[in-house]
Amino acid sequence: MVPENENLNDTDAEPKKLVKIINYNYMEDAVLAVQKDGMALRRLVDFQDNEEIVMIAVHNNGRAIRFASDRLKKNRKIAMVAVQQNGVSIVHLPPPFKTDYQIVMAALSQTGMTLVHIKTDLIEQYGERSPEIKSLVKAAVVNNGFSLMHAPDSLQSDPEIVIAAVSQDGYSLMYASEDFKNNEAVVMAAVKTHGLALRFASDNLKNNEAVVIAAVNQESSAFNYAGPVAKDNYNVVMAAVKKNGLNLQFASDRLKDTKEIVVEAVRRDHGAFYMTTGRLRLDTDVLAEAVIHRPSYIENVPDHLREIVEHKVHLRQDVRSKQQGAGKRKSKRYRRRNKRTRRH
Repeated sequence: MVPENENLNDTDAEPKKLVKIINYNYMEDAVLAVQKDGMALRRLVDFQDNEEIVMIAVHNNGRAIRFASDRLKKNRKIAMVAVQQNGVSIVHLPPPFKTDYQIVMAALSQTGMTLVHIKTDLIEQYGERSPEIKSLVKAAVVNNGFSLMHAPDSLQSDPEIVIAAVSQDGYSLMYASEDFKNNEAVVMAAVKTHGLALRFASDNLKNNEAVVIAAVNQESSAFNYAGPVAKDNYNVVMAAVKKNGLNLQFASDRLKDTKEIVVEAVRRDHGAFYMTTGRLRLDTDVLAEAVIHRPSYIENVPDHLREIVEHKVHLRQDVRSKQQGAGKRKSKRYRRRNKRTRRH
């Protein structure tokens, strides 16, 4: 859930440990060093103004631009290679490059969260509502939906930007304006990529059958964030327990006492047996599903029901064995047919 921006906080920090300065006498040694690790450029003091060495270094690790000479930091070709390899390296470039549309586009397309470092410069250069800003922010959120948190306020309310962000990572819905959290199309796009984004949806959409089922299908635990109406919706609860039987605990009391729901829940996870009502704990179909998954449950079955439950257990196991056997035979036929097709 947390944006992957671990490299964004130390961009200006100097290395804490003493760096041993190595004066390489031969170009070949320097080339090999930066090919292996671009950041080795910081040790190659005699080559930090060498265009070939610096180009190889930033191609390996864009952040190596930090150790290039001031002259080569102004080299547009080197700068472009650096940001294409690691967008965060833009923070080490001269100010004109931090608002250069093509370089910024390359940087944001590679590392969307770089937006946090250059947002102010971009607004000053292009204006908050300019088409340039919009296209740059869109590139950022397409790369990393969480970049939406650093977008200008006006773009956090832009449908195109918000849908692009939640389509990349639904959890970024948390940074969208309230209107979009009540927009079915936006929320649907969000929960399809991250079911837990349901927690940020409006109360209205937390009770929307289609939205909640989509969320649960993507992440079973999203059912916890469904609204009370959804938790009392047969279709929603059935979808939820099919993904995870323990979701029965979040269902309404009415559906916890609905046999079809409970049987399905116990079939998926025997622990759901304890989440139903006392009435259904004595239902032979529910007991049979529990015993199939946990044979020791048979000891808790009342004597007058044990024979019936054992009979149902055997019947269900036979049916499932036949279904599995049919599935395996079908799979073998499919593989044989594919082999013959490939030969021809």
